Amino acid sequence: MSNQTTASERENLATHVDNCELRYRALDQRLEKVEEKLDSLETKINRFRLDFFKIMVGTAGSIITAIIGAVVAIKW
Repeated sequence: MSNQTTASERENLATHVDNCELRYRALDQRLEKVEEKLDSLETKINRFRLDFFKIMVGTAGSIITAIIGAVVAIKW
């Protein structure tokens, strides 16, 4: 379907159309695979963001609690 078919395609429009259809289908399948991978990647990124946010909130809460505890311990 590459350069080997170009001579027959030049002489026969039906052959050209058939080959274009095959090429289009192959490209469409490849694009669908790329779209699936992008969707999967987007899902993973969104999960990471949520997990990272939870970790940051937990860490911030721990730091604030430690600071308050230190302040209370120093005052009394």
